[in-house]
Amino acid sequence: MGNRAGVLAWVTEGRIPLALVEGLTRAPGLSLHPYLRDELVAVRAARGPAALASVRTAVDLAAVPLIWREPGSGTRVVVERALRRARVVRSPRDTDPVVGDTEAIKACVLQGLGIGFLSRWSIQRELGRGDLVVISLPDLSIRRVFSWAQAGGGVSGSAAALL
Repeated sequence: MGNRAGVLAWVTEGRIPLALVEGLTRAPGLSLHPYLRDELVAVRAARGPAALASVRTAVDLAAVPLIWREPGSGTRVVVERALRRARVVRSPRDTDPVVGDTEAIKACVLQGLGIGFLSRWSIQRELGRGDLVVISLPDLSIRRVFSWAQAGGGVSGSAAALL
């Protein structure tokens, strides 16, 4: 497990035969096979600060803290690209938490530290318990596809069985 840039390097170098990566349609020297469609949604703590509850449009995101993935993360690239498409001028600030995985984003959001972007797949339990709220942003859509990445020659053994 690692950020997209590192994982793709491992496959390219032959350190691992197969990887699941998000948000790519091409990768130099690798073959990508679409596997799963996903959507990232903006979320806040159900019992968080009032300023976070006032976010109604993508432009409103400029005024609140955001929880970011680390540089090199495919999720971060997808979020930054979507914000640019929505004409939201927003990049990480010194006061925005930058973390390394989905669970860390959830923990920060649950503490009311800001708004995070998380996969709908990853927040079902928290939504069911009423801990997180999906923020409906009609002017921001963040869809991605997870793909299997492998070297051009294909895979064998347990990697082939998994694929």
